[in-house]
Amino acid sequence: MEQGTSTSRKNALRELFEWIKYLGVAVLIGIGLTTFVVQRNEVMGSSMDPTLKNGDQIVVQKLSRYWHGIDYGDIVTIHGSSVPGSEGTMDEDIIKRIIGCPGDHIQIMDNHVYLNDKLLEEPYLLSGTETVQINEKWLDVKLGEDEYYVLGDNRNASRDSRDFGPVPHDAIIGELWFRMFPFEHCGGVE
Repeated sequence: MEQGTSTSRKNALRELFEWIKYLGVAVLIGIGLTTFVVQRNEVMGSSMDPTLKNGDQIVVQKLSRYWHGIDYGDIVTIHGSSVPGSEGTMDEDIIKRIIGCPGDHIQIMDNHVYLNDKLLEEPYLLSGTETVQINEKWLDVKLGEDEYYVLGDNRNASRDSRDFGPVPHDAIIGELWFRMFPFEHCGGVE
């Protein structure tokens, strides 16, 4: 009988170690996914109204930033602490829309945005939205090879590149993939 009990203990220990191994692998996969692939964020504030509302829960995919897949009109999250000139005043991540990509010429004049000397069409903005000037230093900018110009959709309530200048590629966390809450607005966002 002792041999049967000893065998069943060994089997139980072996099974326990198998479960621990599988749980460990699952935890490592989860950490890898949230570090390199996706993350959940909450929209804080009204700078992206009407596209995104305060309290919206979103999922950001990080892969496009690794392969320079960030493009015009994309909504991205940015490390607030990495924004030029923030000096610790922007500890929270921020969410903005890509208006200009590396090498572009951006101008803010006559309450409009000009991209490479052409008026930028912005169908995502509410009719009548004006892009007012904030910091004269960032109203006429030639973007460097690793810089992006970002603006909030709610131009009157957005701290963005008009205020702090271009954002370096390394400051971008990832691109908005979809909104998961509130449920009635769940899905892709333009």
